[in-house]
Amino acid sequence: MADGVGRGLHVERAVPYGCDKQLDIYHGSAPASAGLLLWHGTGGDERDVLEPLARATAALGVTVFVPDWRSDAADRGRAHLLTSLGFFVEHAVDIGADPARLALAGWSRGGTEAAAVAMSPPLVAAWRPCAVACVSGAFREAAAMTGRPPLDDAREAIVSPVPVWLVHGIRDTTRARRAVTPPGRTPRPARLARPPGGDRHRARRGGHDRVRSRARPLPAGDGRSRDQGRSSNCGDPRAGLTR
Repeated sequence: MADGVGRGLHVERAVPYGCDKQLDIYHGSAPASAGLLLWHGTGGDERDVLEPLARATAALGVTVFVPDWRSDAADRGRAHLLTSLGFFVEHAVDIGADPARLALAGWSRGGTEAAAVAMSPPLVAAWRPCAVACVSGAFREAAAMTGRPPLDDAREAIVSPVPVWLVHGIRDTTRARRAVTPPGRTPRPARLARPPGGDRHRARRGGHDRVRSRARPLPAGDGRSRDQGRSSNCGDPRAGLTR
């Protein structure tokens, strides 16, 4: 089912991807040569939470896939994540995306899983993302995708690196308590991207919403995120998607 979202954008909603799960696909006004798979967090089947971010990204000329998945499944959602990853790699190319310009992003628990993919050997065929973005992720927790904390894999440097972009809300204490401290107070999150380096940003209005127990992403066009430092040799993962 498709519907319009304004400004030339449209959405294919409730597309089955396997495991009795569905995803939404956000298209811009022109054919896109880049694709992004965007995973939500711990809350089960919450792809709707990331719609504002998906819309804003699609407006930049990127086709965005946002699947449902459940971290409370017996395997902590690994089958959902792997199946959605396989679906994305296959179908993004089918609709015109360059296989070399397919990226992965995640919010909260989804960010942890995205980081695990970045730091691991290929989990789907021979594919690895061209870049990874982690929003309010936790990197000292074991990921369902690998069974290991992404930081451990980063330290071992078992694979060649990909660009990693880390984003944290400066008032978000949920993940700070559980896994990382805010980027301005410790370099620990940056270790995830070394080698070869990475970008760290903090967003004033992004974070975990304790009242709703859901994501509170940075509103599209907010413009109040602040760069918290950039280490060398990594580059900006956004550049490969929107050039």
